[in-house]
Amino acid sequence: MGDYIKRTKSFTATDPAGAEYTIHEFTKFIDVGTRDGAHHEPGFKSLQTSRGQAVNYVSKGRYKLVFPEIELTSDDPDAP
Repeated sequence: MGDYIKRTKSFTATDPAGAEYTIHEFTKFIDVGTRDGAHHEPGFKSLQTSRGQAVNYVSKGRYKLVFPEIELTSDDPDAP
């Protein structure tokens, strides 16, 4: 079947001015087929806003928009 990317998580984060952003986590699943059959293992994860803006992971609950460079925070239990 090959590799594929799937949205695996969504959460809300806010900037210092109080604006809210919906952040989606996408995971690339890698085909690691064996003689017993194909299966996929989670690999690289990426974050982006619901508007498609790239987001960098800083630490648990802390993120940064790539452009414009804005710090975001989240206390959402689903936030990585």
